[in-house]
Amino acid sequence: MEINEKVKALLNEQMWYLGTFDTEPNAVPVAFKEVTEDGKLLVGDVFLETTLNNIKKNGKIAVSASNAQTFEGYQIKGTAEYITNGPIVDKFKKIVEDMFKGVVTAKGALIITPEKIIVKPSILRQVPSYETALVLDFISLTFRHLSVFFCTFRSPDRCFQSFAQFLKSGCFIRPELCFS
Repeated sequence: MEINEKVKALLNEQMWYLGTFDTEPNAVPVAFKEVTEDGKLLVGDVFLETTLNNIKKNGKIAVSASNAQTFEGYQIKGTAEYITNGPIVDKFKKIVEDMFKGVVTAKGALIITPEKIIVKPSILRQVPSYETALVLDFISLTFRHLSVFFCTFRSPDRCFQSFAQFLKSGCFIRPELCFS
C-alpha cells in the first residue's frame, strides 16, 4: 500500500503509538521509527516485549500518530514481522547506542506492512486564521475544565446560564479579565 506524502510527513514529525493485542490490548509509544520509500514502517525494538509477544501470536498491529496542534491524525493497520539482524537493525542499533551512550541498544526491528490507512482530518482546516484556532483551542480547553464547575447545579438551565455568563465576561478571549 502506498502512503501519500502528507501521511509520511506527519509520521516523520510525530511520535508513533503501536497497538497490538492478544488476550488484552497493548499500546506503546515509539520514538525510533522510519517510513521507507516503499511505504513500509520500521520500528527499532528497545522495549517492545509485550508488543513482540502479541505479534508472534497474530501478526496484527496498528500504528497511530497525530499532530496535537492541528488535530490531524492517522491510524495505520497492518501486519508486522520481526527481524534481529541486517542493515535495518544495524541502523537502529547505532541510533539508540549513540543516543544512550551505549547503555541501551536496539535488539531488533519491526517491519510493518500497511494494509489500511484511516484518516482523521484536521478540524482546523475550516478555521480561517491561526488566531481563531488559538481562541477555539482555549475555549475548548476552558469549557472542558470549567464545565464540571458550571454544571454541578443539576439544572440544565442554570448550567447554561452560568456558562453564558462566563462567555459574556470575556474570559474566553482575554483570560486576564478573569483574574483582575
